[in-house]
Amino acid sequence: MSKSIGILGTGWGAFLAETIRKVDPHREIHLFGRDTDRAARLGRKVGAKSVFQSVERMLDSETIAAVVVALPHCLHGSVALGAAERSKAVFMEKPFARSGTEAAGMLSAARNAATVLHVGENVQFRAD
Repeated sequence: MSKSIGILGTGWGAFLAETIRKVDPHREIHLFGRDTDRAARLGRKVGAKSVFQSVERMLDSETIAAVVVALPHCLHGSVALGAAERSKAVFMEKPFARSGTEAAGMLSAARNAATVLHVGENVQFRAD
């Protein structure tokens, strides 16, 4: 399986993309951002392999094994479910979900797909 990472979001996602690039300069990174100009600029900055025009296209890509979700909170549940349907691992920025019911559905989908659903907590990977 590919070890490419898809990063969804160009706000906090930009920090995460830059961090991944520093930690693993050879990792293949793909981006999606709702602001396509900003996503293209970030793509050039971090040397992204591609910039996707939709979340669905990124999730459908067979070259991406895992996604980092740094999108508005209202999109976390649907992206986690879509990723699980495609057996992709997920690193989800917090808040994880908007409700306990939504969280339970996300966890159940990941469990059923035998994939990883990890929640980022309080900048645990920052170097400073």
